[in-house]
Amino acid sequence: AGYIQKLFSFEEVTRYADVKIHTSLKDAENTLKVFLMENNMAWTIFTAKEKSFAGIILVLGINQRHKFGSFASAVLPEFMSKGIISKAHKMVADYCFTKTDLHRLESQIYENHIAAEKMLIKSGMRFEGILRENFFIAGKFENSRVYSVLKGE
Repeated sequence: AGYIQKLFSFEEVTRYADVKIHTSLKDAENTLKVFLMENNMAWTIFTAKEKSFAGIILVLGINQRHKFGSFASAVLPEFMSKGIISKAHKMVADYCFTKTDLHRLESQIYENHIAAEKMLIKSGMRFEGILRENFFIAGKFENSRVYSVLKGE
């Protein structure tokens, strides 16, 4: 829970994560309960060289009937734009497509989250389109951009 509290204590991380800033271990424990629900898979990301905590990657809302799940990820500010998350996305996609029966992984990001868009493209995901005003963030509706990768791509 300490890693999660640290990760979500930064405004630059929570801005696009739809998670409130964590000010206590209790906040982190509540977030972990959601992340570890039955239809989710979660991994922590550590740097290869320093072996220090860098972030998390999740596959949420796994739909067994239709064989898909949704990517979510967050990284500490000092590791942003370093290629860590795109590499983790590739590894998790490989795991999902070889060790589970998932056929599709998708990700929805806020329309103006340019860094996430670059990361998703770098990780091999393809742009599918825009969902109009499907996120309610900070008191207003926002569009999201949808990306996906299919087994075999």
